[in-house]
Amino acid sequence: MSIFVNQDELFKITIYYKEFFNDDGDLLYTDVSSEKIEDWQELNAYFCQPSVGVFSYILEEATVLNGLNQKPVIRTRALRDLTLTHLMKKWDAKIKINDVEIDAPINEEMISKLDIKVANELFVKYIMNVKLDVLLQAVIKNESENDNILRGI
Repeated sequence: MSIFVNQDELFKITIYYKEFFNDDGDLLYTDVSSEKIEDWQELNAYFCQPSVGVFSYILEEATVLNGLNQKPVIRTRALRDLTLTHLMKKWDAKIKINDVEIDAPINEEMISKLDIKVANELFVKYIMNVKLDVLLQAVIKNESENDNILRGI
């Protein structure tokens, strides 16, 4: 075991989702589960461990100063999106371009197009798997109750 992060060593996170449509075939919403449910689709994502350099960058980019009290506040959307963009190395998501299905790239544009519940489930499962929930709680410990936007983790 090394104390240095190898970004090529990946672990898998699996989530399950199902799209729900109205009678006209229009998508109404997508539901997500961490547990396998019959007839739901599976999404596998492969992540690397967070290194000091990468996670420090993510935290710095996700942190802003509160304009009222000048205390740092973590923007959860930015934290989630940057974590997925920088620490998720591959996945089995597909997109259609001109009726041709291809592998969806992992980039800012694709992450921003993810269903909110899918993105949140991947993020929370990642944070819990690598035990960053404890670190994030320590980072926000000094925020007031009104500013604590990560209290649900």
